[in-house]
Amino acid sequence: MKTVMGLLLKAYLWTHERVHERVFHSLAIRYFDGVHPKNIYHFRSEFFVDQASADDVVLDVACGTGKILAEMAPKIRRGIGLDYDEKNLVICRGRSTQGKLEFCSGDILTYDYAGLRARFPYTKAIFSHILEHVEDVPALLRRVAAKELLICVPSQENWYRQTLKNLGLRYFTDVTHFREYTRKMLTDELRASGYKIAEIAFNAEGEIICRALLE
Repeated sequence: MKTVMGLLLKAYLWTHERVHERVFHSLAIRYFDGVHPKNIYHFRSEFFVDQASADDVVLDVACGTGKILAEMAPKIRRGIGLDYDEKNLVICRGRSTQGKLEFCSGDILTYDYAGLRARFPYTKAIFSHILEHVEDVPALLRRVAAKELLICVPSQENWYRQTLKNLGLRYFTDVTHFREYTRKMLTDELRASGYKIAEIAFNAEGEIICRALLE
């Protein structure tokens, strides 16, 4: 009986992951004019805003539509967002932030961060749902070389992802991800990049949030 239930559960979850999610994503993006609702209704901004202070100069790496940086703007000195998608940058530049923010176009993997630091001496760098898309995370973090990192990544430390994993199914939330994180995985990557953990936890959406300092 357990074997039969396992096969039924596996078949159902396989179908759900490949059909329901794909249809939902496609329809939702069309409904919200090209923006996925996860980039509209997320609550991860709370962590980043809580970490902001008046002296901060913040770099948002792959800033998307600029939502997080815009919410931080009242609390920081300056902010700059980097993204390769011109549609996102149009939205970013349309935000009213009293001139505190700038946005530039570029590939986060090859961008001249040394040149950026020379003209825009950022003290903190944000990586919000970005590291899972990067194959060599330590190489990127060493290039950015911010004194402090604020990170949010998807977690596999929940019952649903672990059920998928236990059944041998794909448990990533996005096919473009190289990995989905445990706290240990993120800690190990940061140590390999020359950073130490100052704070690591889960947010209200069950994502891993982390503050790390350059050693």
